[in-house]
Amino acid sequence: TWQIPIWKTAPKTVAWVADGWQVGGIFVASDGVPFTATFGSSGDPLGSNGLQDYPDRLRGSGCNTLVSPGNWNHYVKTNCFAVPTASAAVLPLCDPSFGTSPQCYNLLGNAGRNSLTGPGVTNIDASVFKTIRLSGLSERYNLQLRTEFFNLLNHPRMGLPADTDVFDTTGVTPGDSGVINSSASSASGIARQIQFGLKARW
Repeated sequence: TWQIPIWKTAPKTVAWVADGWQVGGIFVASDGVPFTATFGSSGDPLGSNGLQDYPDRLRGSGCNTLVSPGNWNHYVKTNCFAVPTASAAVLPLCDPSFGTSPQCYNLLGNAGRNSLTGPGVTNIDASVFKTIRLSGLSERYNLQLRTEFFNLLNHPRMGLPADTDVFDTTGVTPGDSGVINSSASSASGIARQIQFGLKARW
């Protein structure tokens, strides 16, 4: 909070208007929530009876990061994942009824748990106060006009993708894979809010 300095040499009326102002602000920045890219959650391609299957993570151009911040329709880079593939030594243990060799649907992929991060949050709350001293009374008696701004920049707080499967049990990428279509909190906690108040102090 910053108390704006008093203009001591100003005419009385100007000084009354210019005196007693305070401005303040709170800036918050944070990373998003980690989450996991999954594979075939609607079935059980791993044959584990409950253990989540992970896809393989691909390396290469554009895959240094696995998400596209701000691109809610394609937040997860599904092209940076593949159905797990097996080495020659492991290939005989794969279920041949799924996929095309060396794809191995019952092999746990290398993408790992919590390898992706959800949308981060940046938020600014600001305030402007004007203190009016009541003439003829003690300096302890005054009125304060208050204006407060919450989420001043009106940044949305987005949630996580509803479907974290980058492939279904047949190896096809679902249409809603990696899409974010919801917020992280209620509407009242997202939109910019402006609040006015009057405070009497004595």
